Amino acid sequence: YYVDSIKVWVSPPSSNGIAETALNREVLICPNPADNLLSVVMEPEKTYLAQVFSPEGKLLFAKTFSGHCSLDLSSLPDGVYALQISGSLLTLNRKVIVMHGR
Repeated sequence: YYVDSIKVWVSPPSSNGIAETALNREVLICPNPADNLLSVVMEPEKTYLAQVFSPEGKLLFAKTFSGHCSLDLSSLPDGVYALQISGSLLTLNRKVIVMHGR
């Protein structure tokens, strides 16, 4: 079973603790499983930090980007990794599967 893309909607906290749907942001992380490149698409004109961690929690690499980035996973062996994307109002944690030669 393969998942081609993941869409996540994130609402930043409001002053009264109720999420405001007008402020929702779309996050696109694809493909998952990934072979060599993983694309991350976030809200444009904002700065984010993408970090990839090993299953043991070791930071493998990090990349700062605005709006869109491609993460080169070609040097990683097949497996499940943690992707953390953080910005001024959010932190997202997702599992990313690396499968070469599929």
